[in-house]
Amino acid sequence: YDTHWSTSGTAVAGDFFQVDMGRNVWIRAILMDSGALNTSYARSFRVFTGTDVNNLTLAATVTNNEFALARATFST
Repeated sequence: YDTHWSTSGTAVAGDFFQVDMGRNVWIRAILMDSGALNTSYARSFRVFTGTDVNNLTLAATVTNNEFALARATFST
C-alpha cells in the first residue's frame, strides 16, 4: 500500500496518521520516503499495530533519522 500525508504546515510533536488496511495483514517493514522533500522528512516516528484502536502495540521506533528514507522493521 502507498499513501501520502502532509501537515500542510509545520509538523509538530504529536502529529500522526493512521492507516486501516481493511483486514488483517502481515507487515514486516514501514518505509517513510520523503523523496525530493529534502528538509521535510520523518525525523522520528513510532509504528503501532493491532486490531483494536484502543489497544495498540508498539512495533517499532525510529529516532534521529537524518535521511529522506527511513525504514522501520519489526517481527511479524
